[in-house]
Amino acid sequence: MVFPVHRWHRRVSRRVRILFRSQDPMPQPPPTDPLPVIELVVRPLLRLAQHITGMESAFVTAIDWNDQSQEVLFSENAGALHIDEGGRVAWGDSLCRSMFLAGDVHTCTLKSTEPASEAVRRLDLESFFAVPLLEGERVVGTICGASRRPVELDASQQRSLELLAAALKAHLSLHAALRASSTPLAAKEVELQGIRSEMAVKADEAHRMALLAYTDPLTMLPNRRAFTARWEEELARSGRKRFPISVLLIDIDRFKQINDSHGHAEGDRVLQALGRALAGFCTSADIAARLGGDEFAFAATHGNLQDMLARAVGLQEAFAREQAGLREKATLSIGIAGSDAVKRRELFAKADEALYRAKHAGGNQSALAANSRSVATGLCQL
Repeated sequence: MVFPVHRWHRRVSRRVRILFRSQDPMPQPPPTDPLPVIELVVRPLLRLAQHITGMESAFVTAIDWNDQSQEVLFSENAGALHIDEGGRVAWGDSLCRSMFLAGDVHTCTLKSTEPASEAVRRLDLESFFAVPLLEGERVVGTICGASRRPVELDASQQRSLELLAAALKAHLSLHAALRASSTPLAAKEVELQGIRSEMAVKADEAHRMALLAYTDPLTMLPNRRAFTARWEEELARSGRKRFPISVLLIDIDRFKQINDSHGHAEGDRVLQALGRALAGFCTSADIAARLGGDEFAFAATHGNLQDMLARAVGLQEAFAREQAGLREKATLSIGIAGSDAVKRRELFAKADEALYRAKHAGGNQSALAANSRSVATGLCQL
């Protein structure tokens, strides 16, 4: 039976009191300092996670998609294994990322499945779980557990961890708001209305700064930084929910020759034409970006490789239309990789290899990742 979170939270509170009633009572924090109040809730929940799973360490993290990093906010450790609070790791090196891409919540064979992981080697880890903390569909953090010995988790234990994650999420939202504030506030004063008011005052400034930081000024597409943040988020969600995701890496053929023959202003117009083609080509579920120079990327969720081949043809045609009036029309080389044929963690590298093959074959064509069902498909000549 699934209980509403508030009812379940009362049950957890009673269980926590039973589990830890032998411990010395913790001193009550001053009413004007809410951070210890949050700890009074989070730490018993982490101890409960240890009790439910038998893991040596349990900890909660926050994910910064823009910075592509993950930070340990609170941890509870037992035995020799120790996870440091405040520790930060690049998202690309995170065990949580590996778990999400594999579509798993738990593993007890880390040494064989993640032999290259620095954390696995340094901490001698064998078992690990990672449950996302969700804000709608967006992953904002994780509750994790780690152990140096094999620890199996059954379905009921995993369901208990999901309920713990729901309870932790509410308290960590408060934690994030307090950390962003320079003035100590009582917990009761941090309310949604206050946060909304502050956001409204700074909305225009934040929007301008975001445009500068995440937008390519020539094409007005997202830049590499914006693409990486969104791509990693969608890649992790695809692994967790097991839906397909594909990426197209796009290069303009003979772009240097166009620049040399007609000048950089003409080259800029070609780049802008591709930017318009991609912008008109995207749905709300797609990601398009200029990665730099004449390199662009397009990612789509819920599409298979045949869909991506058709969309690659459509992109070539849209690009041709957008170049009307230019002195010389350019064509595209496109590398395609999809999760229905390639491991998620290898998608970008495999698409890059396919792009190289398409260009090496003369351009104006697309190539599928090498271990896909077919190797290359020519596109219409422009």
